[in-house]
Amino acid sequence: MYTDEQHRGNWKRVLWVRGCRAFLSQRRPRHRELSLLVSKLWLNDTGMYFCRVELDYNKYQSSPGTTLNVTGPARIISLSQKPVPDNSTLECVAVGNPPPEVTWFSSSNGQEQAAVKKADPQDKYTIRSSIRISTKGVYTCRAKNSLGSHMRVFPPSKGPTALTLWLSVLAGLLLLAGLVVVASLLWMKRRGASLKMDIWCFQNRERQKTSMSDPNGEQELVYVDIDHSQSSPSTRAPHREENDIIYSDVN
Repeated sequence: MYTDEQHRGNWKRVLWVRGCRAFLSQRRPRHRELSLLVSKLWLNDTGMYFCRVELDYNKYQSSPGTTLNVTGPARIISLSQKPVPDNSTLECVAVGNPPPEVTWFSSSNGQEQAAVKKADPQDKYTIRSSIRISTKGVYTCRAKNSLGSHMRVFPPSKGPTALTLWLSVLAGLLLLAGLVVVASLLWMKRRGASLKMDIWCFQNRERQKTSMSDPNGEQELVYVDIDHSQSSPSTRAPHREENDIIYSDVN
């Protein structure tokens, strides 16, 4: 690292260089903050970086540089049918560091032999692999390295359509509404039976209270046979005689 204290006040800027690309450091070189912050790293950011300090009259660059190695699990970025006249070629493009190994499988023949080539001589992290297909079936491309693996299938499985999802949601809502209505009817029916019982019990209690608290209740008629020979005229006077039967009110 360049540490010229004598000319530090004349530093114009600090750069980090990788190949033909230069990255301007946003740090404060006068306070020895010469680090480089790299965000959103990609595999192609791997390489050797050199710190360069530019002065008014000269420039200095660190030697040796600093190596940045970006690693990542295998990932398939595309699986498509090549636009050739017979549409008989499938191509799988995978990326990763370490570079992934690509393997093909078919539903009819198991593992398939494939042609592998790199996308770009300068890009050693992207692998292109293709196979020729002769029969209709399901083909699987698998990319794998020491950090992980990824698979994709051709033709891609079709998920539920928007109409299917909408109908499923509607059916669920209708079923829920039906359950709520049935539960409400059962509750109302049970509540009505309980209310009728309460009214009957209340009326019965009121009837009993009335019969117990009324001193002038219903009068009871008592029929008595009286012997005229033993009764005196004064005794028979207050009563009404009719065929040897006297009707008398009894409280």
